[in-house]
Amino acid sequence: MATTPWRGAVGRFASACVDVVASCGCVVCGGTVAAGPGRALCGACEPIVDPGRERCRRCGATLGPRLPAVDECPHCVNDRLSFQTAYALGNYDGRLREAVVRAKTRGGPPVAGHLARLLVGRYGDALRGESAACVTAVPRHWTRRLATDHDAADVIARVVAGGIGVAYRPGLLVQYRRSGKQAGTTRTARKAALGEHFRVGRRAAGLDGATVILCDDVLTTGTTASRCAKVLRDAGVGRVVVVVLARSTGP
Repeated sequence: MATTPWRGAVGRFASACVDVVASCGCVVCGGTVAAGPGRALCGACEPIVDPGRERCRRCGATLGPRLPAVDECPHCVNDRLSFQTAYALGNYDGRLREAVVRAKTRGGPPVAGHLARLLVGRYGDALRGESAACVTAVPRHWTRRLATDHDAADVIARVVAGGIGVAYRPGLLVQYRRSGKQAGTTRTARKAALGEHFRVGRRAAGLDGATVILCDDVLTTGTTASRCAKVLRDAGVGRVVVVVLARSTGP
């Protein structure tokens, strides 16, 4: 089967991410990484992804050891979310938090790329089972794109799309109004600050009734992802699946 241009480009991008990471050591602490294909975490940091921990299927929060997966949890039971389910590597704390922070800073694309590969490694079968029409990223306002050298959500979306063999659709959503920094704010403040800041872009045709995978770096209250999902569903999308590196369960 011939490789489509977008799929080949995404594959080359993901491979480049891994090559750069390998030359720089562990993506979290910079320590020595054991030789092996696709290895980018040292032995001390490998436990950031705990395959033994189940998650809430609705909001992606990691549950306690030996607890079964649930369809909603104390972190989301009182929330009205416009997306149907969320996948995350783990909670936004400890070494996973360190890795995500590095993914969002200058020089972070290789880190974001490798963490996205870990996501595909853990949830690839489930994501392929969603039969999504495309993968896209939570958008950033154009002024933020000018201020930084990369967009972690965009990197994650590209790698996830290539990893599960689904088309990547940049520009599906647009943030037309800039909001303030959301990190550390309360749930109520986040909802008030975001308001109606997103709209569907010019590339949303042909998605009536389809499933869309929406990628971001961190899911905190779910407000941003839910706003984006509502815009997509109002435009005719049938189902929105959120994929993030980490789930924060803070204020």
